[in-house]
Amino acid sequence: MKHRVRSSIRVKIALIFIGVFLLSCLLSFFITSFMVQDYTHDTLETNLEQVLNSVNALAEDTALSSEKIASILTNDMYQVFLYEQLQVDALHLTEEQLQKLGGGELIYISGEDRTFHLGQIAARPGEYFILSINMESSILRPIYMLVFLTLVLCLMIGSVLMCFAISFVIKPVGMLTTAAKRVAGGDFDTKVFYRSEDEIGELVDNFNRMARELGSMEHMRRDFLSNVSHEFKTPIASIQGFAKLLKSPELSDEERQNYLEIIEEESGRLSNLSSNMLKLTKIENQSIVPQKNRFSLDEQIRKAILLFANRWEAKNIEMDIQLDKVDFFGDEELMQQVWVNLIDNAVKFTGEGGNIAVYLRQIGTEVIVTVADDGVGIPADKQQRIFEKFYQADTSHASHGNGLGLSIVKSIIDLVGGAIDWQSREEEGTRFTIWLKNKPPEQKIPAPKRKSYRQ
Repeated sequence: MKHRVRSSIRVKIALIFIGVFLLSCLLSFFITSFMVQDYTHDTLETNLEQVLNSVNALAEDTALSSEKIASILTNDMYQVFLYEQLQVDALHLTEEQLQKLGGGELIYISGEDRTFHLGQIAARPGEYFILSINMESSILRPIYMLVFLTLVLCLMIGSVLMCFAISFVIKPVGMLTTAAKRVAGGDFDTKVFYRSEDEIGELVDNFNRMARELGSMEHMRRDFLSNVSHEFKTPIASIQGFAKLLKSPELSDEERQNYLEIIEEESGRLSNLSSNMLKLTKIENQSIVPQKNRFSLDEQIRKAILLFANRWEAKNIEMDIQLDKVDFFGDEELMQQVWVNLIDNAVKFTGEGGNIAVYLRQIGTEVIVTVADDGVGIPADKQQRIFEKFYQADTSHASHGNGLGLSIVKSIIDLVGGAIDWQSREEEGTRFTIWLKNKPPEQKIPAPKRKSYRQ
């Protein structure tokens, strides 16, 4: 508990403020004292001149004794003492000081045991007077006390006000701490309500955004697990069901062969699903490093189209193929996955007698590939999710895929530094456009071999 109090940001800010304010007060006190002391000395010099004139005037115009004059002029600020010639001689004054005394001036004497002003009574030769000033008790001490009390009062009032200010400033931090604990516990709907244009307000906005993103990621994670479970469960259940049927001795050879073909098809589906998931994971984790090899991109796309020839010929799909000759520098295996998945989707979602267009052209160092169809299209409210894993916008074709194709395409395009865009309208078709940079890999120039000369 004590450690938490010491480590509290509120306590830290309060201690920092008090320390800074206390240091400021001390510096202010010393600076003010120095200025007051200088001003007081200047004022006293003027007052001492007036005392000198008063002593001489009373000695000249009245019959008062010197002792009486001294008692009259003594006050809280200074005291007046009489000195005789012998006492003055004992001070060992310099010639310059004696001349000043003879001229009616006050001289300042500072010694090891005493400090005072000495003057001569002009009307009474041989008599001198000393002005002993008690500055600490009469002038400076009250001023010092006033300054000190003022600074202490400022420190106390400032500390109290600072505590309220700190509570106001730290309040959103405490709210953030509480909200962070809730988010850590899995409550991603937590939101901090605090409006401000300062850094803390920006921090709160970023926290709320983070909580929303974490909530979305958690939702996607749950959907992913649900979809993975479903995608694996369906073929496994099918395999188990038909495997049990195969145990029946009453099956005909035709039925047995049909069941075996279904088991083989579902096994292939499981194998393809596992392969795609592994491939997608490697791409997203950047475990696959793209290799740059030179190959014919138009031939690669043409081969990908021919892979599905049986399917698009069976559906009487008209293929519009316009491929410029392009020698491409890139990862041949990864790019093959892109064209296979895009063309597979186009054939899958294009109806009987439909049309598919595949275009390839190069402009400068940029390669543009377009795959378009006039199939079922993608609903507008589902287009933003087409690259999500296991997401299938058209559930009527869900049995023909697992929703990983476009995720793999997007991940590969991002990995190689390309871009992908799409346009789609329901019942009108879908168009995917891909932009790729076609640059040869940088070649390292080998260092020249040194020639050795032997005699």
